Amino acid sequence: MRVVPAAFFHGRNKSILFDMDGTIICTEPLHIQAWVKVCHHLGISSDSISKERIPGISGMVTAEQLSQQLLQQTQRRKSPNEIYKIKSEAYRSFLQQAPLKDVEIPGFRTFFQSLSCQKGLITSSPRIEVNMVLKILGIDQASFGSIISKENVKIPKPAPEGYFLSMEKMRVQANICLGFEDSLSGITALISAGVKNIVVIGTSLSQQQLTTFMANYEGVNYSYIKNYNELNPDYSR
Repeated sequence: MRVVPAAFFHGRNKSILFDMDGTIICTEPLHIQAWVKVCHHLGISSDSISKERIPGISGMVTAEQLSQQLLQQTQRRKSPNEIYKIKSEAYRSFLQQAPLKDVEIPGFRTFFQSLSCQKGLITSSPRIEVNMVLKILGIDQASFGSIISKENVKIPKPAPEGYFLSMEKMRVQANICLGFEDSLSGITALISAGVKNIVVIGTSLSQQQLTTFMANYEGVNYSYIKNYNELNPDYSR
């Protein structure tokens, strides 16, 4: 493993690119809870949600799978868009009610507030959910040089479009960027965008899963942490 060097963070000429769900806030349990509620609403099995859902994959993929499952199990039809809308409403309700202590990733807010470099937020979630998350965390949207959400891209992660857009808006090159991600699709998007320094938050991946995946890539520095308290203090200079 080629660990991201602490020296990479020093100076204002660096930029940090953050994913959102699972990276700056722990929302995967809420997403699963919302999808299970959708399954109950549709009258179909929710087993595939807890066993097969892959963090970082667009919610429309899950909606399409459930649309097919609904047809197979009940011969009823409901479009992926209709299913995704039901899920989104359920998820936002759960998110709005969630106490900060249940969703915050230890150390993130302290780390974020200590940064003096430019920061971008890139997520496959819609802007309304971005606004909710930042409000929960007490982070001003103006703290980011760019915010890229679902509405801004044609192809979600693992495609790199969101990261390219963020770097373009902040007028930075990939070689001075550090990416924070939690999922294989997000890591793939970062690498495809040319980002070679990555910190992976272990909210959805084990270190072994990450090591196995990264064996496919050469020349990429990466570090694995469970939360932001594990970061070297030098990283936030």
